[in-house]
Amino acid sequence: MRWTTSQALSQIIRGSAFKLEDREWKFEMGPGIADAQRRLARSIAQGQVQAMGRRARHAALEKVPADIFRITDIEVVISPFGDIVSLRPHQVYRGEQWYSVEFDAAEITRAFPSAPKQSVDKWMLQEGNRYRSDGRIGKRDIMVKDCQTATGCSNREAISAHKRLPEDLRRQRGKPRKHPV
Repeated sequence: MRWTTSQALSQIIRGSAFKLEDREWKFEMGPGIADAQRRLARSIAQGQVQAMGRRARHAALEKVPADIFRITDIEVVISPFGDIVSLRPHQVYRGEQWYSVEFDAAEITRAFPSAPKQSVDKWMLQEGNRYRSDGRIGKRDIMVKDCQTATGCSNREAISAHKRLPEDLRRQRGKPRKHPV
C-alpha cells in the first residue's frame, strides 16, 4: 500500500496516517511539520525509506534518488504536498524536480513506529497507585486486560506500559517466597 507524503508526515508527527488532501490533518500538527520533514529526509538519505515520485506532473512513478537529500548547502525535504523543496524559504532548491512523492506504508511504519499513547501510561500508573493504596500489588495480566478495556490500546501497548511502571508498583514474576528474607 502506498502513502502520500502527507500521510507519511502525519505518521511521524502523530503516529497515524492522515491525508492532508481529505482535510484530516489536525491544527496541532503544524509545529511538528518541519521536524518530521527533516526526519523523513534523513531516513531517505540513509536508505531506510525509499521515496517514489514523478519527474513531471503526469509521468510514471520512479525511485527518487537518495543523493538529493544528502546536499549539504541546502536542507532539502519533501513538502506535505509531495514536492521536493528547501526547508528554508530564503534558500531555493534548484535541483531535479520531483512531484507527487509517495512511500511504502510498511517502510514508514517500520522506520517511524507510533509512539505509545500517553493515556495508556497514565492509566497504568494510576491503577498501580490504586492497588498500592489498598496495600497490595496488581497482577500483570489483570492490569493489562483492564488497561485494554479502559483505554482501547493493544495488548502489546499495555504490556510495554506495564514494563515502564516503577519497580514498587509491579509484582515480581513467578511464585512468591514462603518465608520472607
